[in-house]
Amino acid sequence: MSGNFAAIVLAGGGGKRFWPLSSAEVPKQLLALGPSGQPLLTDTLDRLKPVFGSKVYSVAGRSVARKIVELGIAPAESIFEEPEPRDSLGGILWGVANLIAKNPGKWQEITVGVFPADHLISGDVFGKQMGHCLSVASEGQVFCLLGIPPSRPETGYGYIEVKGSSAENAEGVLRFHEKPDLELAEQYVQAKRFLWNSGTVFFRLDTLMRVLQDVAPDTANTLVMLADAMPFKETAVLAKLFGQIPRQSFDHAVLEKTLLLKVVRGEFEWDDLGSWEAMLRNAPPDEHGNHVRGCARLESVRGSLIVNQRDDIEVDALGLEDFIVVVSGKHVLICPRSQSQNVRLIADRATEQ
Repeated sequence: MSGNFAAIVLAGGGGKRFWPLSSAEVPKQLLALGPSGQPLLTDTLDRLKPVFGSKVYSVAGRSVARKIVELGIAPAESIFEEPEPRDSLGGILWGVANLIAKNPGKWQEITVGVFPADHLISGDVFGKQMGHCLSVASEGQVFCLLGIPPSRPETGYGYIEVKGSSAENAEGVLRFHEKPDLELAEQYVQAKRFLWNSGTVFFRLDTLMRVLQDVAPDTANTLVMLADAMPFKETAVLAKLFGQIPRQSFDHAVLEKTLLLKVVRGEFEWDDLGSWEAMLRNAPPDEHGNHVRGCARLESVRGSLIVNQRDDIEVDALGLEDFIVVVSGKHVLICPRSQSQNVRLIADRATEQ
């Protein structure tokens, strides 16, 4: 597919949801958690290259950026190294400022796709739908989102409410909804007009600049100054300007404040792989619904995930049902599958020690 396109992959992250296997230096997007056996970021970059070619850029902090290069996932020149994590608004605008600086005088017509680094996606239709979203965003000068029709009542995702319930080529967006409780999530699934927010969005750079000037003029001015300062590579100046960007999500700071929104329903298999429970959901099970990686012996175990990264010990599990057991380094995680979203609480405590 030809066009004036570029991809920004948000490759930062704190490494807490897959503790103890992940860490701040090696967060989940650098781990081989999916069926391909490759790091999740590698899978993401491979999916994007057929559409974006060499114009695929990752945004990450210094330690993660260096690890990406060290692991051979991407070359240093394709990584925009952000001074500090400032949520998705900061990550996206850092990437945009770099693109503006790389394309002086002609950046306005670039259409950008923003992608999380760590989602599981399968199906050949994803590339076709990316192309469609790029066209919608470019020709209509709108923000085009990819929404996922929910297959279950999920409390771990945000939702996009569309204006209708028909699967048109691109639908209007009524509003965004935060992560619901189970009762509300069940209502969303039944209503047929709510989609999971995949965190993927497409827009022309001039559309972004115009909307920013309307909804967040101070942030728009900071973006211009940041782009102007990029060629001089003054680290302290760039860090100071970047620090003026509010620590907010892109959805909250921009998308929820504009009417220039369209959403395309994703027709591919998708999971944000946000927890150990999600990994088990997507891994090939044995006859008892378990998935095992590493050295382990199981007896009367059902519906459980066992991950052992240590070669010098064996995990022996007896009578477990719907449990997560992870051994990595000097840490052992044991928790019910229903608590896997809360692993970050243990990770925070372990980091403080």
